[in-house]
Amino acid sequence: MDKATTALTLIGALLVGILIIIFAPALNFVFGWVLGWFITKTFASTFIDGVALLGIHLTVAKIPLFCGILSCIAGFFKPSYPRLIQTLKKTKIESLLF
Repeated sequence: MDKATTALTLIGALLVGILIIIFAPALNFVFGWVLGWFITKTFASTFIDGVALLGIHLTVAKIPLFCGILSCIAGFFKPSYPRLIQTLKKTKIESLLF
């Protein structure tokens, strides 16, 4: 490859990385909001009672927003599953777990 193609590839990869960083939390929020909407339509009272046990008081209308926010926050704390498997293979514990 020539220098121009390499430079364009690098710029493209950088832009894709930036877009993923920007849109990943937004997608987490949207999926969480949809799940919250589903909870609202199916078993909202049970969900509200369960969350009230944690000291958080919600209304039915706030469930989708609550689930979306929790989903977005939780997206920043996802473990890397392949890294965990590699660590288990190195320590020979995989045969005990699987």
